[in-house]
Amino acid sequence: MSYSPQYAPTPYRVLVIDSERMILDLLGEVLAEEGARPTLVADLPGALAALAHERFDVILADTLDRRTTDVAFERWATLEAVKAVAGTTPVLLFSAHPASAFAEGRARGFAGFIAKPFDLDALAQTLRVCAESARHERQRADSTLAPT
Repeated sequence: MSYSPQYAPTPYRVLVIDSERMILDLLGEVLAEEGARPTLVADLPGALAALAHERFDVILADTLDRRTTDVAFERWATLEAVKAVAGTTPVLLFSAHPASAFAEGRARGFAGFIAKPFDLDALAQTLRVCAESARHERQRADSTLAPT
């Protein structure tokens, strides 16, 4: 697995939610090298706390919380809670089980899907493009709301 950073012109803020510490550490390091400002959390309470204190440009959320027994219910309830609080911030899902999660995630209105294992360059590029697009949309919406 090779990675070569592609520095973004403006740091984007990304919230990464994954219950695996190893994945969080890897993504934190890679995204920081990319020029992003990552916030790393392992669960729903951590995600909701982060969302209450900071505005993110993009959110990357694992689809499977390995600590639950009722995986199908808990997975979507947790992700829907994050999406509800995130507002217009795009939420990208990532999972090692893409076939079962991709279609349902799209039907539920999530912004996209990244399969594990992921290519670090492709992941960083996807997050950067999604963050820049979300920023552009926010700026456009803000400019239409501004008094003339």
